[in-house]
Parts: sequence; C-alpha cells; structure tokens
Amino acid sequence: MKILSLATQKRLSGRFPFIATVYRRYFFHRGARKRILGDVKQNPALYAEPELADAVRYISRHGISVLSYEGCERYDRIKIAVHRDEDGFPWVDHGGRRLYFRRGSDEEMVKMAYRGLLEEQDPASPHCYLAPGFEAGEGDVLLDIGAAEGIWALDNVEKARHIVLFEAKEEWIGALERTFAPWRDKVTIIDKFASDAEDAQSVTLDDVMRREKAPLLLKMDVEGAEARVLDGAREVLSRSDTRAVICTYHRHGDHAALSEKMRSLGYRVTTSHGYMLFVFAHDLQPPFFRRGMIYCRI
Repeated sequence: MKILSLATQKRLSGRFPFIATVYRRYFFHRGARKRILGDVKQNPALYAEPELADAVRYISRHGISVLSYEGCERYDRIKIAVHRDEDGFPWVDHGGRRLYFRRGSDEEMVKMAYRGLLEEQDPASPHCYLAPGFEAGEGDVLLDIGAAEGIWALDNVEKARHIVLFEAKEEWIGALERTFAPWRDKVTIIDKFASDAEDAQSVTLDDVMRREKAPLLLKMDVEGAEARVLDGAREVLSRSDTRAVICTYHRHGDHAALSEKMRSLGYRVTTSHGYMLFVFAHDLQPPFFRRGMIYCRI
C-alpha cells in the first residue's frame, strides 16, 4: 500500500472517512507487529510464559489482533442482518432479543461492532465476562458498569432479579432504552460515571446500592477507571455475597494493581485465559500483551 502525504490523508478523511480509517490502521498495525516481533527476538525471556508465547505465535501467523486466541478469526465470516426501528436505531437479533446500537451507525459499523462483541465473549477469549462461578443467579442484582450496548446485561436479563446499567455516554442511552424496553420493570439506567465521588456527572456504587440487600454481581469495563470505581464501592465490596468481574487491560500494570487491591479486601482472584494486545493504549510497552479480566469472590 502506498504511503500518502499528510495533506492527502486529510482530504481522504474529509471525503471518505471509512477508507481513511482503514488506511491508518493498516500502517499502524504493520508497524506495531514489526515492533512487537522485534522485541520478542531481542528479549525472548519476556515472552517465555506459555500463554504469552501462544499470543505471539498468533500475531506471527495472523497479524495484529487485540484478541489473540486461535479461532477468533472465524467471527469475520458470520453473516449478520442489521435492522432499523421506526426511529432509525439499528439493531441485530441476539439470541432472539433485540440488541440496539447507536443511532447514526451505518450497517457495516454495526456488523463490525457485533462481530467484535461475539469475539470478545467467546469462552476462549481473554475478554470473556463469563467464568465458572460468575454466572448470574435468580436472585442476583447485576451492576453493568460501563454498559455501552449492554450485551452482558442482555445475556442475563431473564435470570437477574434487577439490573443497574451505568453508562455516561449519551450516545448509548437511546440504544439501551430500546434494548431493555421489554424489561423496563427490572432494569435501571444511570447516565453517569461510576467513580469514587458524587458530583453532577458521577455516582459511587456505595451510594447507589446502599439499600440493596440481594447478592451483587459486578461487571466493570470502564476504560482504565476501574480503580476509582472500586474506591467508591468499599461498602459494596465488604459484603461476602459480592462477586466482581473486572477488566485489567486498559492500562499498563492494571492486572497486578487491581488483583492486589481485590486480594487486600479479602477476595480470591483468578485471571482469564490468554492475553490481549491492546494496541490502542497510549502506554503500550514491552512485553506489550496484557491480561484481560480478573474474577473476584470472597
């Protein structure tokens, strides 16, 4: 692929944004793969751990992929039908239920996003929210922290007693309202950040859940702000019937730091299989690959 001048790239972005995005990702990923494989060659001891070595072999054969597990590429071949409601919101059939996406998303964007969700939530994925012992129970209250489109909550909506969705991005609220309209009596949407303090844009889990007595199951995927959410959930985490599934790949060092934080609170911590290559991180550094999730219970 020919390297374009910056001026040409700007014109391309204005007229054909999708093509411009593909162009940038091609060169970014090509450079990232070269850098990573070069580091593997220079520092083999950093990549000797078996699951890490598997991730390296995957990108050697298939190229750069955030989820580097064998078989994830099969989702690229899945056929997906995209529908629209009367207000123009796109949706796909997800296990017999409507899963809505942001209004304004074109058909290809929705297909790409849904394939990515299926790839993430495959049992072999390092980003899978589900693990043995972390299934939703009939009497559980689920906290979907960083809900986005809400696929985890939708997968569990029939089982849970109540679900609380935390999503501060306004662009997702209309989609969430439509996805969970059939269960509006058991689903609450909070359009604020979950954090360590209360203000106009944020709430703490302790304040929201102070009167809740049912067992709690937390899913936390908040783009690197997981530690702040935990700091605002000291009462929630002091309960023996709280379980938590927490993303650990957004920032370098999060897996170790968040694991230690939960262990200090008395939780047993296990880690998802495999590694992720979060190429969009601003702090990406050797050994580059990161653990995706931790599962925590007392």
